[in-house]
Parts: sequence; structure tokens; C-alpha cells
Amino acid sequence: PNTELTLVAFRFSTLRQRRLGFDFEAAFATGDDLDGIDLTVGAAYHLPLAGVSLLLGGGVNAVAAGGGDNAGGALGGQLGGTVLLPVTAGAGLRFDLAYRRYFTGGDGFNAGMIGVGFTSLPRRR
Repeated sequence: PNTELTLVAFRFSTLRQRRLGFDFEAAFATGDDLDGIDLTVGAAYHLPLAGVSLLLGGGVNAVAAGGGDNAGGALGGQLGGTVLLPVTAGAGLRFDLAYRRYFTGGDGFNAGMIGVGFTSLPRRR
């Protein structure tokens, strides 16, 4: 089955041009049948382009939830991408799109993620 999750998250990504960097997310999650905490740890490849940057990555997820059929916890994986759009020196907007698959005692569940947020960016020298 598929589920919709709404996340309020803190995300940290190291940006190393044309190299893999660390990617971490801690989020409060709410969805069709669950409320809980979602953690993601992974790696992202930073690809700077003219005027924007792309992050392409994946990682492992863990969600601890209460309520409904998904009470308890689940482990999973994530694949996704991010567009970083600089707005001012050192600050910008972040647009995330990811596919998540969580594994439970049964079949598990899928979750698509669309995110929009503010980001601080390293200043160019």
C-alpha cells in the first residue's frame, strides 16, 4: 500500500562539488495512519550547474510511529534529488523529491516525498 506523509524536517547536507557528501534528516512525520519521527542518513552527490545545484542521493530511513496499523517502527530506504536555488549570498531555496520504501512485518509501504524549504549555502570565494 501507499501512504502520504507530511514532514516538518531539519535537513543537513554537506556540499562538496562533484563529490559525495553526508546527508541527514530528522523529521516529525504525520500520515494516513501514523504519527511519529522519521530519520534519514545517507549520501548525496553534489552537481553544481549554472545558477543552481543538484543533489542526487539515497540513504536509509527509520520511522518510529504511533497510531493505526503502522504503530511501532519500520526501516526503509530512500532515493531522491534536490535542487538548491541561491537567492542571496549564503541563502537559498531547497526543493526535494524522493521515493521511500519502508519495510514492516508485512508488505511494507511506499511514500513519495516532495519538500520545499529554506537553506543556508556556503559562500563562494
